[in-house]
Amino acid sequence: TDYFVGIKGLRGVGKTTLLLQIARTYKNPLYFSADAIYLSNSPIYDIVKHAEKNGYDAFFIDEIHNRKEWTFELKTLYDEGIRNLFFSGSSAIELRKGADLSRRTIFFDLPPATFREYLHIKNNIILPLLSMDEIISNKKSVLPKYADAYRYFEEYSEYGGFLYDKKEFDLKLSNAITKIASI
Repeated sequence: TDYFVGIKGLRGVGKTTLLLQIARTYKNPLYFSADAIYLSNSPIYDIVKHAEKNGYDAFFIDEIHNRKEWTFELKTLYDEGIRNLFFSGSSAIELRKGADLSRRTIFFDLPPATFREYLHIKNNIILPLLSMDEIISNKKSVLPKYADAYRYFEEYSEYGGFLYDKKEFDLKLSNAITKIASI
C-alpha cells in the first residue's frame, strides 16, 4: 500500500487480532508490540529498518501509542520509502499527537463487534445481512434463523460487542476504564 494504515479503537475490540490476520496475507511479515519490555530500548525506526534489511516485506506494530516519538519515527520511515506498515493504538488522544502523518497514514476505527459479527465469532452462526424489504417479504423463511440466534442477544448486550472471555470480562473492563481515566 502507498500509505501506512493505522487502526484505532477501544481496548479489547480486536485490533491485535485484525493486525495478525492482515499479517498472514504477506509473504514475510514482522509483528511486534511497541509496549514489549524487551524492545523498550530499541526505537521503532531501528527495528523496522533492521527487519527490512533482513527481508521482511510488511510491518505490524501493535500498541504504538505507548512509544514517545512514534509519529516522528513513522514519518521518517515513510519518507525513506518504507511501505506496508500497519499499526494499532487504543489511545485516541495519543494517536493525534506528534508529527503530522495525515499525508502518510490512513486511519480506520475498529468498533466493537455487531451482533451478527459476535454470533459468527463466538458461536459460528452466520446470518446474512438483510434489508428491511427482505425481512418484510421473506419473514417466514428468515425469521426462524434470527429467532434462534436471539437467545444470544442478552449475552451480547451484557458484553457490548467485546469478544473477551466471559470470565475475564469484568476484570478487563475495569482495567480499561481505569487506564482511560488515568490518561
